[in-house]
Amino acid sequence: MSKTNGQVRSCFVVAVAVAFILASPHYAMAENPRVIDVVKNETPQSQINISARVTGAFAHDIVDTIKAGAPVTFTYFIRLERNRVFFWDKTEKEQVVKKMVKYDPLKKIYLVYEKRGPDEDEIDFEQEISLLEKRGNNQTEEDLADGEGNLHRDQKPKNENSPVAPQIIEKQSEMKEWMTRLKNIPINTTDLPEFGVYRASVRGEIKSIKLIPPFNYILFFLTLFDFETEWAYTTPFIFKNRQSKVKSITRHKSAPDLVPSEP
Repeated sequence: MSKTNGQVRSCFVVAVAVAFILASPHYAMAENPRVIDVVKNETPQSQINISARVTGAFAHDIVDTIKAGAPVTFTYFIRLERNRVFFWDKTEKEQVVKKMVKYDPLKKIYLVYEKRGPDEDEIDFEQEISLLEKRGNNQTEEDLADGEGNLHRDQKPKNENSPVAPQIIEKQSEMKEWMTRLKNIPINTTDLPEFGVYRASVRGEIKSIKLIPPFNYILFFLTLFDFETEWAYTTPFIFKNRQSKVKSITRHKSAPDLVPSEP
């Protein structure tokens, strides 16, 4: 019983300390996260790739939260919209990229994960966190990852939420770079019309994942680490889909900015 009281007392002391830190002017004046540098690249095979990065994500000393053992996720929402002359713009494609970082205080390394899919609700890291808790301090770097984020040898990919092995990052600066940057995320274009004017947009969410008791009491004071950015956009661009399976209305060569309308 005394051991339990000691744990609760320790958690209360840490929680109060965190609360004072979060109330400091440093936190109140910190820059809010925002998505910048949203760009698209197009391959000769008519593949659209989207890149972006988040600035201000670590201005609130979120590293302290990560080093305290709280898993933190960066979720990126990617949207591809097609301009229509006589109708509202149409969202043709949506993609979600979710990243998670978990710090290992014994080995002093950052374990980072990434999953992708069309629906955020179908992407989580519950299995990865459970695996880390079960293996505890007995896990080795060979158990954790192969350095490329591939699946564990004893796991088979079933869907976008199948467990994945983490990449291992030792430097804090590299962890920040990895978590805040999207690089050439592919968008499936095979079923897009063969011609259109598009705009890509990206927004991000940064959240801390609830821990198991008794340390979950600490996260009660860390709600300020749940952020949501505004949408950031590319400039409109013309996309000619050479692999299109959808035939669009004949376009006028003299007016390439005209986009076929649809009901």
